[in-house]
Amino acid sequence: MAGVFERYAYYWTDGAFQGAYLSERPFTVAVITTAGQRRIDHLKGLVQRSPVPIRLTTFDAVRQHGVLGPVWQSLGGEQCHGLWDDSGGLT
Repeated sequence: MAGVFERYAYYWTDGAFQGAYLSERPFTVAVITTAGQRRIDHLKGLVQRSPVPIRLTTFDAVRQHGVLGPVWQSLGGEQCHGLWDDSGGLT
């Protein structure tokens, strides 16, 4: 998975995404795991920082609260948020 996250970062930093989609707003990488919080903690350990937002959650959390519910963790903490911010954009 570390390599996957590195490729997403490179896709953004080399300008390929901006050129393909004519957008200066970074895309969000959303990962749902069936393995639970331990897997999320491991994935967070693989990537300390990223130029694109990475959001992580478990299948159980999505099943309980829905994919747009406050089930998403970022790399920097364990507090869960929804994918959308108040302006309607991805967090």
